[in-house]
Amino acid sequence: MAGLGSSGQVGGVQVTAVIKSAPAKCELDRWTPSKTAQVLVVRCFDAGSTSLDTGWTLSYQRGRAITGKHPKQFAYIFDNQPLQPGPYSPAPAGINFNSLSGANTINSAGTGLRTVKFQKVGRLPNIVFATPFHVGPGFCNLTSLWATPVPNVIVRSVSCFDATGKPKSQASLVTYTSSI
Repeated sequence: MAGLGSSGQVGGVQVTAVIKSAPAKCELDRWTPSKTAQVLVVRCFDAGSTSLDTGWTLSYQRGRAITGKHPKQFAYIFDNQPLQPGPYSPAPAGINFNSLSGANTINSAGTGLRTVKFQKVGRLPNIVFATPFHVGPGFCNLTSLWATPVPNVIVRSVSCFDATGKPKSQASLVTYTSSI
């Protein structure tokens, strides 16, 4: 992504498979920032563990909501230490953003299961996205709806799995935005 350079990882990324005829999953496999661009490598797999040549969509955000707008209440976080029991706030600061300067934290809730808390930004209506990072044919998703005890957001179940569906602690990127 030319023109979006930085000296380190900054922002958030979401990737989704686009295919009509078969199950598919995509991930952000590598993220290499440079002074002039963000270099993002996407890998996709079928429902098992075979690489798949398919379409995909990618959203990159930096200091804005995933919608491209600038609502008052949004946040994103990169769980780059999936074995850290927490609570922890990922570093560097550029991968852990909260539009109202609230604390974003991640806690382990068991193998392959994470709880993400975004403070101060909770407001309905809202949406949450999760994307795996460098997990290979495994995957991450949300296994339940998030809670919005205003003014906070609690994403109780960012769940990651290996290719066979067994829970496995994996890195992921989580994005939250309200419509306001």
